[in-house]
Amino acid sequence: MLANSITLLRVLLTFLVISLFQRNVYVDIIILGTIALIFALDAVDGYVARQRNKTSDIGAMLDVVGDRIIENTFWIYFAVHKIIPLWIPVTVLARSILTDNVKSHAMRDNTRQLSAWARVLTQSRLSRGSYGCAKALTFLYLGGVMFLKQANVPFGRSHHFELAGVIFSIVTVAICLIRGLPVVVDGWHSLNSNQSNPSNLP
Repeated sequence: MLANSITLLRVLLTFLVISLFQRNVYVDIIILGTIALIFALDAVDGYVARQRNKTSDIGAMLDVVGDRIIENTFWIYFAVHKIIPLWIPVTVLARSILTDNVKSHAMRDNTRQLSAWARVLTQSRLSRGSYGCAKALTFLYLGGVMFLKQANVPFGRSHHFELAGVIFSIVTVAICLIRGLPVVVDGWHSLNSNQSNPSNLP
């Protein structure tokens, strides 16, 4: 399926970015454009799947896995280069592990569904689009900080410039946590319900 191929391409481009970034100033300019492309393709793969009416559980799973790999890779990369503090990727990783495991255990019988408010915060186009844009802008900004350092471009009040990158990152992480909250709440209620009613257990 074309949409799945686009997801795979996004992941491969992410690995290419982190392997080539900061090797050459001119290459870095292309790399920044590639970061923008990676997140632009995030909207394209879903659009292609819907237009071709080829949405599937496998495609949805691959889309989530691809997003997890891409965002966690970038967070860890920028933390390793000390552009952002380490607690940021640790928080995002912990959130991913918690929400994915709670959801998989709570929804395994395929009869439990997220509540309306949870669907709005996690599955609506507005929610997904807002979070996608926040990630794209944050990673582009952090990449720009690294580019300017690599190119030795003098810019005034550099500590303010870098602090802005941390603030953008915190805002993006906050959106990430807010989107994960309803999954944990609904999933926890579902797990408690299954424990109180053994007939619901698989």
